[in-house]
Amino acid sequence: MGAVAAVIAYGVKLLRDKTGVDVQAQVLAIEAAHRDALHSAAETAANLALGEITKGASSSAAISTGLSWLETGASDAIKFFNLDPSSLETLVQSKLAGLLGVAAPTVAPAPTVGAKS
Repeated sequence: MGAVAAVIAYGVKLLRDKTGVDVQAQVLAIEAAHRDALHSAAETAANLALGEITKGASSSAAISTGLSWLETGASDAIKFFNLDPSSLETLVQSKLAGLLGVAAPTVAPAPTVGAKS
């Protein structure tokens, strides 16, 4: 596996040297664009959920409405980050909690790559 990584790294270096294209910077820019789109869509979903709550909907129904919008509005970002429905629900709940000024739900931090458990 290490040899494959070395070959890929060498190929990326050759590409950058020959074309001036910085692949790593482009990957980071794509990731940032997806992250921004996801959080913007989650904020819109939370605002939609808040609107539903003010109309008398239950919080679970309101969040469900927001989730439906989020899944449509940020589908590329959701696929890019491989997010499951539970993560999306937590994201909308967190954004909604921020709008309401209450404590947001928490999730366990992602494990550090290479960390020993």
